Amino acid sequence: MHAVVVLLALLAAFCMAVGMVTQHRATTDVPTEKGMTSEIAVAMARSPLWWAGMLTTTLGYGFQVLALAWGSLLVVQPLLVSCLLFALPMSARLGQRRVTTSEWTWALVLTGALGVFILLARPKPDNRPPMLTWTALALVLLPLLAVCVVVAARGGHRRRAALLSIAVAVLIGIVAVLTKVCLDALAAGGLSAMLSIPAPYALVLLTLVATVLKQSAFNAGALQVSVPTILAGEQLVAVALGLVILGEDLALSLSDGVVIGVAIVAMIAATIALGRREGAVEEQLDAETMRRQTAA
Repeated sequence: MHAVVVLLALLAAFCMAVGMVTQHRATTDVPTEKGMTSEIAVAMARSPLWWAGMLTTTLGYGFQVLALAWGSLLVVQPLLVSCLLFALPMSARLGQRRVTTSEWTWALVLTGALGVFILLARPKPDNRPPMLTWTALALVLLPLLAVCVVVAARGGHRRRAALLSIAVAVLIGIVAVLTKVCLDALAAGGLSAMLSIPAPYALVLLTLVATVLKQSAFNAGALQVSVPTILAGEQLVAVALGLVILGEDLALSLSDGVVIGVAIVAMIAATIALGRREGAVEEQLDAETMRRQTAA
Protein backbone atom coordinates (compact mmCIF):
# COMPACT_ATOMS: atom_id res chain seq x y z
CA MET A 1 0.00 0.00 0.00
CA HIS A 2 2.92 2.35 0.70
CA ALA A 3 4.04 2.03 -2.94
CA VAL A 4 0.52 2.85 -4.16
CA VAL A 5 0.41 5.98 -1.98
CA VAL A 6 3.78 7.10 -3.35
CA LEU A 7 2.66 6.52 -6.95
CA LEU A 8 -0.57 8.49 -6.42
CA ALA A 9 1.34 11.37 -4.82
CA LEU A 10 3.75 11.48 -7.77
CA LEU A 11 0.83 11.49 -10.24
CA ALA A 12 -0.65 14.37 -8.26
CA ALA A 13 2.66 16.23 -8.46
CA PHE A 14 2.86 15.74 -12.24
CA CYS A 15 -0.65 17.09 -12.83
CA MET A 16 -0.02 20.01 -10.49
CA ALA A 17 3.16 20.89 -12.38
CA VAL A 18 1.29 20.98 -15.69
CA GLY A 19 -1.49 23.02 -14.12
CA MET A 20 0.92 25.48 -12.51
CA VAL A 21 2.78 26.20 -15.76
CA THR A 22 -0.43 26.45 -17.79
CA GLN A 23 -2.28 28.70 -15.35
CA HIS A 24 0.64 31.06 -15.10
CA ARG A 25 0.82 31.42 -18.86
CA ALA A 26 -2.87 32.37 -18.84
CA THR A 27 -2.37 35.15 -16.27
CA THR A 28 0.06 37.06 -18.51
CA ASP A 29 -2.83 38.45 -20.57
CA VAL A 30 -4.02 40.52 -17.60
CA PRO A 31 -2.18 43.79 -16.79
CA THR A 32 -0.25 43.47 -13.51
CA GLU A 33 -1.99 46.47 -11.96
CA LYS A 34 -5.29 44.59 -12.35
CA GLY A 35 -3.96 41.51 -10.57
CA MET A 36 -5.97 42.07 -7.36
CA THR A 37 -9.24 43.21 -8.93
CA SER A 38 -12.29 41.42 -10.28
CA GLU A 39 -10.85 41.86 -13.78
CA ILE A 40 -8.43 38.97 -13.36
CA ALA A 41 -11.26 36.64 -12.31
CA VAL A 42 -13.29 37.62 -15.37
CA ALA A 43 -10.26 37.19 -17.67
CA MET A 44 -9.47 33.74 -16.27
CA ALA A 45 -13.08 32.64 -16.62
CA ARG A 46 -12.89 33.51 -20.33
CA SER A 47 -9.51 31.85 -20.93
CA PRO A 48 -9.54 28.28 -22.35
CA LEU A 49 -5.86 27.97 -21.38
CA TRP A 50 -6.65 28.78 -17.75
CA TRP A 51 -9.49 26.25 -17.69
CA ALA A 52 -7.16 23.62 -19.11
CA GLY A 53 -4.70 24.35 -16.31
CA MET A 54 -7.50 24.32 -13.75
CA LEU A 55 -8.76 20.95 -15.03
CA THR A 56 -5.27 19.46 -14.78
CA THR A 57 -4.78 20.90 -11.30
CA THR A 58 -8.14 19.43 -10.24
CA LEU A 59 -7.06 16.04 -11.58
CA GLY A 60 -3.90 16.37 -9.52
CA TYR A 61 -5.98 17.13 -6.44
CA GLY A 62 -7.99 13.98 -7.17
CA PHE A 63 -4.80 11.90 -7.09
CA GLN A 64 -3.81 13.69 -3.88
CA VAL A 65 -7.16 12.81 -2.33
CA LEU A 66 -6.68 9.13 -3.21
CA ALA A 67 -3.16 9.21 -1.76
CA LEU A 68 -4.43 10.79 1.47
CA ALA A 69 -7.25 8.25 1.67
CA TRP A 70 -4.72 5.43 2.03
CA GLY A 71 -1.66 7.24 3.34
CA SER A 72 -0.47 9.70 5.94
CA LEU A 73 -0.38 13.46 5.40
CA LEU A 74 3.25 13.39 6.57
CA VAL A 75 4.17 11.08 3.69
CA VAL A 76 1.99 12.44 0.89
CA GLN A 77 2.63 16.19 1.23
CA PRO A 78 6.47 16.19 1.01
CA LEU A 79 6.24 14.09 -2.16
CA LEU A 80 4.29 16.88 -3.89
CA VAL A 81 7.43 19.02 -4.13
CA SER A 82 8.47 16.61 -6.88
CA CYS A 83 6.24 18.64 -9.21
CA LEU A 84 9.32 20.78 -9.85
CA LEU A 85 11.04 17.73 -11.33
CA PHE A 86 8.23 17.58 -13.88
CA ALA A 87 8.04 21.35 -14.37
CA LEU A 88 11.77 21.52 -15.17
CA PRO A 89 11.68 19.79 -18.59
CA MET A 90 8.37 21.52 -19.42
CA SER A 91 9.94 24.88 -18.75
CA ALA A 92 13.00 24.00 -20.81
CA ARG A 93 10.86 22.94 -23.76
CA LEU A 94 8.74 26.10 -23.60
CA GLY A 95 11.89 28.20 -23.55
CA GLN A 96 13.51 26.10 -26.32
CA ARG A 97 16.60 25.59 -24.19
CA ARG A 98 18.56 22.84 -22.50
CA VAL A 99 18.40 22.06 -18.81
CA THR A 100 21.55 23.46 -17.19
CA THR A 101 24.06 21.48 -15.13
CA SER A 102 22.99 23.42 -12.03
CA GLU A 103 19.35 22.48 -12.61
CA TRP A 104 20.19 18.80 -13.08
CA THR A 105 22.29 18.90 -9.90
CA TRP A 106 19.46 20.34 -7.82
CA ALA A 107 17.02 17.92 -9.48
CA LEU A 108 19.23 15.00 -8.41
CA VAL A 109 19.40 16.41 -4.86
CA LEU A 110 15.63 16.67 -4.74
CA THR A 111 15.19 13.16 -6.18
CA GLY A 112 17.66 11.67 -3.73
CA ALA A 113 16.08 13.43 -0.75
CA LEU A 114 12.63 12.24 -1.83
CA GLY A 115 13.94 8.69 -2.18
CA VAL A 116 15.37 8.74 1.35
CA PHE A 117 12.11 10.14 2.70
CA ILE A 118 10.04 7.46 0.94
CA LEU A 119 12.23 4.66 2.31
CA LEU A 120 12.31 5.84 5.93
CA ALA A 121 8.96 7.59 6.50
CA ARG A 122 6.54 5.27 8.28
CA PRO A 123 3.70 7.10 10.05
CA LYS A 124 2.22 6.10 13.40
CA PRO A 125 -1.57 5.97 13.90
CA ASP A 126 -2.98 9.45 14.44
CA ASN A 127 -4.79 10.87 17.49
CA ARG A 128 -6.86 13.96 16.80
CA PRO A 129 -7.03 16.76 19.37
CA PRO A 130 -10.35 18.50 20.19
CA MET A 131 -12.03 21.30 18.25
CA LEU A 132 -10.32 23.83 20.56
CA THR A 133 -7.10 23.31 18.59
CA TRP A 134 -8.85 24.23 15.33
CA THR A 135 -10.28 27.35 16.98
CA ALA A 136 -6.86 28.43 18.22
CA LEU A 137 -5.42 27.85 14.76
CA ALA A 138 -8.10 30.03 13.15
CA LEU A 139 -7.51 32.82 15.66
CA VAL A 140 -3.80 32.84 14.86
CA LEU A 141 -3.85 32.35 11.09
CA LEU A 142 -6.84 34.40 9.92
CA PRO A 143 -5.43 37.79 11.06
CA LEU A 144 -2.05 36.84 9.55
CA LEU A 145 -3.64 36.03 6.19
CA ALA A 146 -5.70 39.22 6.26
CA VAL A 147 -2.57 41.31 6.88
CA CYS A 148 -0.75 39.58 4.01
CA VAL A 149 -3.57 40.34 1.56
CA VAL A 150 -4.09 43.96 2.68
CA VAL A 151 -0.36 44.81 2.57
CA ALA A 152 0.03 42.99 -0.77
CA ALA A 153 -2.69 45.16 -2.32
CA ARG A 154 -0.69 48.28 -1.43
CA GLY A 155 2.82 47.02 -2.24
CA GLY A 156 4.98 46.68 -5.32
CA HIS A 157 4.93 43.68 -7.63
CA ARG A 158 7.63 41.67 -5.86
CA ARG A 159 6.21 42.31 -2.39
CA ARG A 160 2.73 41.46 -3.66
CA ALA A 161 3.96 38.16 -5.08
CA ALA A 162 5.76 37.26 -1.84
CA LEU A 163 2.89 38.10 0.53
CA LEU A 164 0.20 36.49 -1.62
CA SER A 165 2.37 33.39 -2.03
CA ILE A 166 2.67 33.08 1.75
CA ALA A 167 -1.10 33.36 2.07
CA VAL A 168 -1.63 30.76 -0.67
CA ALA A 169 0.89 28.36 0.91
CA VAL A 170 -0.89 28.57 4.26
CA LEU A 171 -4.33 28.12 2.70
CA ILE A 172 -3.33 25.13 0.55
CA GLY A 173 -1.60 23.55 3.54
CA ILE A 174 -4.82 23.89 5.54
CA VAL A 175 -6.83 22.49 2.61
CA ALA A 176 -4.62 19.37 2.64
CA VAL A 177 -5.33 18.84 6.34
CA LEU A 178 -9.08 19.44 5.86
CA THR A 179 -9.04 16.93 3.00
CA LYS A 180 -7.57 14.30 5.30
CA VAL A 181 -10.17 15.10 7.97
CA CYS A 182 -13.02 14.76 5.44
CA LEU A 183 -11.69 11.46 4.12
CA ASP A 184 -11.37 9.99 7.60
CA ALA A 185 -14.90 11.10 8.50
CA LEU A 186 -16.20 9.59 5.25
CA ALA A 187 -14.45 6.28 5.96
CA ALA A 188 -15.67 6.17 9.55
CA GLY A 189 -19.30 7.20 9.18
CA GLY A 190 -20.16 7.68 5.52
CA LEU A 191 -21.27 10.76 3.61
CA SER A 192 -23.71 11.94 6.31
CA ALA A 193 -20.95 11.92 8.91
CA MET A 194 -18.63 13.93 6.67
CA LEU A 195 -21.32 16.50 5.85
CA SER A 196 -22.16 16.92 9.54
CA ILE A 197 -18.76 18.48 10.33
CA PRO A 198 -17.48 21.95 9.27
CA ALA A 199 -14.43 20.58 7.41
CA PRO A 200 -15.92 20.04 3.90
CA TYR A 201 -17.48 23.51 3.80
CA ALA A 202 -14.31 25.19 5.03
CA LEU A 203 -12.36 23.17 2.44
CA VAL A 204 -14.46 24.48 -0.46
CA LEU A 205 -14.28 28.09 0.76
CA LEU A 206 -10.52 28.07 1.36
CA THR A 207 -9.87 26.37 -1.99
CA LEU A 208 -11.75 29.12 -3.83
CA VAL A 209 -9.89 31.86 -1.94
CA ALA A 210 -6.51 30.17 -2.51
CA THR A 211 -7.22 29.79 -6.24
CA VAL A 212 -7.98 33.50 -6.66
CA LEU A 213 -4.97 34.60 -4.61
CA LYS A 214 -2.65 32.22 -6.51
CA GLN A 215 -3.61 33.76 -9.85
CA SER A 216 -2.91 37.21 -8.40
CA ALA A 217 0.48 36.02 -7.12
CA PHE A 218 1.38 34.59 -10.54
CA ASN A 219 0.16 37.76 -12.22
CA ALA A 220 2.47 39.89 -10.05
CA GLY A 221 5.28 38.49 -12.17
CA ALA A 222 8.02 37.69 -9.63
CA LEU A 223 7.81 33.92 -10.01
CA GLN A 224 11.27 33.48 -8.50
CA VAL A 225 9.48 34.38 -5.27
CA SER A 226 6.01 32.87 -5.73
CA VAL A 227 6.90 29.41 -7.10
CA PRO A 228 9.31 28.26 -4.33
CA THR A 229 7.28 29.99 -1.60
CA ILE A 230 4.06 28.24 -2.57
CA LEU A 231 5.58 24.81 -3.25
CA ALA A 232 7.81 24.65 -0.18
CA GLY A 233 5.53 26.65 2.10
CA GLU A 234 2.39 24.60 1.57
CA GLN A 235 4.20 21.35 2.39
CA LEU A 236 5.76 22.83 5.55
CA VAL A 237 2.36 24.13 6.69
CA ALA A 238 0.62 20.83 5.92
CA VAL A 239 3.25 18.76 7.73
CA ALA A 240 3.24 21.10 10.74
CA LEU A 241 -0.55 20.97 10.94
CA GLY A 242 -0.46 17.20 10.49
CA LEU A 243 1.65 17.00 13.61
CA VAL A 244 -0.31 19.56 15.65
CA ILE A 245 -3.89 19.18 14.41
CA LEU A 246 -4.10 15.55 13.34
CA GLY A 247 -1.62 14.24 15.88
CA GLU A 248 0.26 12.27 13.19
CA ASP A 249 3.83 11.17 13.86
CA LEU A 250 6.57 9.16 12.20
CA ALA A 251 7.92 5.98 13.78
CA LEU A 252 11.64 6.75 13.58
CA SER A 253 14.78 5.81 15.45
CA LEU A 254 17.17 8.59 16.40
CA SER A 255 19.45 7.90 13.44
CA ASP A 256 16.50 7.71 11.04
CA GLY A 257 15.20 10.99 12.43
CA VAL A 258 18.52 12.69 11.71
CA VAL A 259 18.58 11.34 8.15
CA ILE A 260 14.96 12.39 7.57
CA GLY A 261 15.79 15.87 8.89
CA VAL A 262 18.70 16.22 6.47
CA ALA A 263 16.50 14.97 3.62
CA ILE A 264 13.82 17.55 4.42
CA VAL A 265 16.39 20.37 4.49
CA ALA A 266 17.73 19.15 1.13
CA MET A 267 14.21 19.04 -0.33
CA ILE A 268 13.54 22.62 0.79
CA ALA A 269 16.86 23.88 -0.59
CA ALA A 270 16.38 22.12 -3.93
CA THR A 271 12.78 23.35 -4.18
CA ILE A 272 13.84 26.95 -3.64
CA ALA A 273 16.74 26.69 -6.09
CA LEU A 274 14.68 25.04 -8.82
CA GLY A 275 11.71 27.30 -8.14
CA ARG A 276 13.80 30.43 -8.58
CA ARG A 277 15.21 29.09 -11.85
CA GLU A 278 11.73 28.13 -13.02
CA GLY A 279 10.49 31.61 -12.19
CA ALA A 280 13.33 33.29 -14.06
CA VAL A 281 12.65 31.26 -17.21
CA GLU A 282 8.91 31.92 -17.06
CA GLU A 283 9.49 35.66 -16.68
CA GLN A 284 11.86 35.62 -19.65
CA LEU A 285 9.20 33.89 -21.73
CA ASP A 286 6.64 36.46 -20.61
CA ALA A 287 8.93 39.31 -21.63
CA GLU A 288 9.52 37.79 -25.06
CA THR A 289 5.78 37.29 -25.54
CA MET A 290 5.10 40.93 -24.62
CA ARG A 291 7.79 42.14 -27.07
CA ARG A 292 6.26 40.11 -29.90
CA GLN A 293 2.79 41.43 -29.09
CA THR A 294 4.06 45.01 -28.99
CA ALA A 295 5.93 44.59 -32.28
CA ALA A 296 2.82 43.17 -33.94
